[in-house]
Amino acid sequence: MAIGVAHLHAYFSIPDNSEAVSGSVNILAWNLTSRLGPEWVPHIYESRKCSNMVEGAVGPVRIVEFPEKMDLVLLKALRGRNKLLTNLGWDLTDRPVSSSELFYGSYSRRAAADIARRGIEVIHVYGYHNFLPKLRRANPHAGIILHAHDLVQVLWDRKLTKSQLRHADLIVGPSEYVTSRIITHWPEFASNCITIENSSTVSPPAEHVSKKGGDGRKNQLLWVGRVSPEKGLHLLIDAFNRLAETRNDLELKIVGPTHVHAPRSSFIRADNPEADAEVGHLFGDFDGYVAFLRDRMSEKARDRIQFVGKVPHKQLVHFYQEADIFVFTSVWPEAFGMPIVEAMQYALPVVSTPTGGAQGIVRSGVTGYLTGGYSAEELAMRVAELLDEPRLRAAFGGAGQQRAKEMYGWDRYVGQWDAAYRRVLARARPGRIST
Repeated sequence: MAIGVAHLHAYFSIPDNSEAVSGSVNILAWNLTSRLGPEWVPHIYESRKCSNMVEGAVGPVRIVEFPEKMDLVLLKALRGRNKLLTNLGWDLTDRPVSSSELFYGSYSRRAAADIARRGIEVIHVYGYHNFLPKLRRANPHAGIILHAHDLVQVLWDRKLTKSQLRHADLIVGPSEYVTSRIITHWPEFASNCITIENSSTVSPPAEHVSKKGGDGRKNQLLWVGRVSPEKGLHLLIDAFNRLAETRNDLELKIVGPTHVHAPRSSFIRADNPEADAEVGHLFGDFDGYVAFLRDRMSEKARDRIQFVGKVPHKQLVHFYQEADIFVFTSVWPEAFGMPIVEAMQYALPVVSTPTGGAQGIVRSGVTGYLTGGYSAEELAMRVAELLDEPRLRAAFGGAGQQRAKEMYGWDRYVGQWDAAYRRVLARARPGRIST
């Protein structure tokens, strides 16, 4: 008998054409659900602009859509409440809008009821631990997994978070860094915590990639991500300014949206108070942050730095293929570091700050360099070293590509999630499936 597994995330969006799936969480969910073995019946629950519940299928995956109108009303009300309380002097840093059970409360309530109606036995929740109480009340015997995509479990109000986390049978971190931070903060949940590292969300090259260079073009540095204060682009601009003083053979491409910022409350800012003091006030000020970055550019560097903007996910491959060195500069802990893995797939040596999950991906001195701290001077020094040593650059790129193939492929990822589903199912319903 097939076993149902439900996937929930407030912002899932799986188009009818699976080739058009974009966004890291959507890509992870789609590739996992579509690659599971035949004993699983995957369901993805979405919140969409529809007037009534809609059910369909994309390949082997059943898609259930709920109308988002009520949740948008609730979201507006929650934001208004928090703004009013903040103006009255309340500190709501650890109780942001998305920590409330009312955040996408209609979606989570309807999904919980539909899961119960279908008798689905495994529930995979992406990020939002505020969904867990509703899911548990409606599905007391299901196995529930919280897939932690960031560190909000250690940032938000302790009493509220504990009341929500206790409903999870398993908490999965995307890196050992995230899992260890959760365990340190919540030792009572340690036995229920494991790590499943993300897979890459771009297609790997059909064959081995060799970065040869030497064709007369400028060497190209690449940075990929959300142009947001936590990503540390100010460090990269400062580093590039240093390089541009003595090198004319270099350009920098910055690929990613400039009008999407994560909430400031999602980051452990105390881990890097210097960065918080310098750029923390720019969260949510999209144009202001870009202007801040442009103002830092030296005259020699300005014409060689390009903001590409957001590109369709599949087009990222082009930028990885054209680049010579990949730079990752986050100044607050990253849960994983997806662009690093993507760059490694395309044989790019990586220079990265020692941020969160990046520490587990980059093998310093083997696939690239982890800097000792958050220093523009050291970033520039490491990039210059790779520019001056093409053989080292090629060796790091080849080692990184091999590591990406071995550690971050879909077969490994799906196999680990299959084992996680069996683990919670065996606990919730002993004897239901062999482990």
